[in-house]
Amino acid sequence: MPGLVRRIEYNWANRNRDIRLFEVGTVFRKGTGSTGAPEEWTSVAGVLTGARRPPHWSEGAKVPDMDIWDLKQHFELAVGLGAPSRDVQPAANGSGWVAPMGSAGPLEADAPRRLFEEAIKAYAKAIELRPFYAEAHVGLGDALAAKGDVDPAVAAYQRGIEHNPMNAKVHVSLGKLYYAEKGLYYESITAYKKAIDLDPTYLDARMGLAEVYEDKGLYKEAIEEYRKVVDADAKNTGALYNLALVYEKVDPKESITLWERYIGLAGNLPAEKDWVDVARLHLRKLKQQQGN
Repeated sequence: MPGLVRRIEYNWANRNRDIRLFEVGTVFRKGTGSTGAPEEWTSVAGVLTGARRPPHWSEGAKVPDMDIWDLKQHFELAVGLGAPSRDVQPAANGSGWVAPMGSAGPLEADAPRRLFEEAIKAYAKAIELRPFYAEAHVGLGDALAAKGDVDPAVAAYQRGIEHNPMNAKVHVSLGKLYYAEKGLYYESITAYKKAIDLDPTYLDARMGLAEVYEDKGLYKEAIEEYRKVVDADAKNTGALYNLALVYEKVDPKESITLWERYIGLAGNLPAEKDWVDVARLHLRKLKQQQGN
């Protein structure tokens, strides 16, 4: 769970509140046998935040956020997929729902991991048939990254680049893994810059680069990249929001101008409502500090 919580914090800090994540991992519990040896279990943890569904122009109002009943529905779907012989029922302590082990076998208990492994096997087979098929290496990297196998994912992406060095998207995937999962600043920066060299119009690469700069306190460099995104796409609310946030640290007056610009652009967009509310708080605080 700590890893999932960190991912939520990272996404929320970068204005992405619609999150659906899960991970499969091994946990150890105190053994109940005569030797007292710890028992190994495969567990699944998941998080859901944000809007229940993507917004639609015809709705005119903010899409409802997910609640505990949405979580229950997803839990039931997951149990139905991975352990269909189990029944979902309220937890004894009233904290939520459980799917007791019952007669479920080890095959059911390990179903989520097996889904990833099937995808990995499929891509490995494609690579066996066509070793120089770059997209198969990229797909393998995606599957490994989703499973949480970061180092093998990095290796698969790097092989994909060897066979197709012009694929800017793979460099961005590497940049994200390097920084978010491995904390490798220089490698992440290098990957994002390579993607930009290959495609200067690739705004996701510039956003990723700016976010790393911002997180490391390199505000001048972050501002430069966010500016390039806003110059290329004047309606990019994410870049404008982040730009205003960074300017708070170096030039509060310019930050006020940018917050006002962001609110004017995003104020009527249902998907931006929460962020506009936060922007107004920032703007009010800055104006008070500036004596306006």
